[in-house]
Amino acid sequence: MWVSAREYFAVELVQSALLSIPVMLLGAFAPPAAVSVFSIVSRLAMLINTMLVSIAMIAASGFAAHHRVGDYAALRRLARQTARVAAALCLPALAAMIVLIHPLLGLMASDAPGAAEAMYILAVAQLVNIALPTQDMMLAMTGHGAILRRMSLWQLAASCLGGMALIPAFGALG
Repeated sequence: MWVSAREYFAVELVQSALLSIPVMLLGAFAPPAAVSVFSIVSRLAMLINTMLVSIAMIAASGFAAHHRVGDYAALRRLARQTARVAAALCLPALAAMIVLIHPLLGLMASDAPGAAEAMYILAVAQLVNIALPTQDMMLAMTGHGAILRRMSLWQLAASCLGGMALIPAFGALG
């Protein structure tokens, strides 16, 4: 099991880091209240990511099965079908988060200045996630773990560099 999982260890570490690094970087440059609000907004936006991961996990065995027998037409069909399901489920949830951002933040006593703007920026990022909902799972289930690992490490590097450049200048909006 370790031999199979070892290839994806870096991918899982990167996914965990991408959730926490922006909050830690912000903590170095912003007051605690701003960090708290951004943390809440970030976790709210991650609900979409959780939905997408769940959808991809449901389709994972199909990706592997079609790839194993070389049925690439069925693999493409499944990828398109999964993308449609992801859009049908996640776009309304994301729209609700955007429209209801002030009441949602009010429930958490976090409707601070800048919170809604940070949510709007994170929502745009989630739109990209919704547009490419299963690409990581597709790579993992079709034997392309090395490509997934490289892409994840590039994503981590870009996020760290972007965060270091933008967060000091723009705070939570960076």
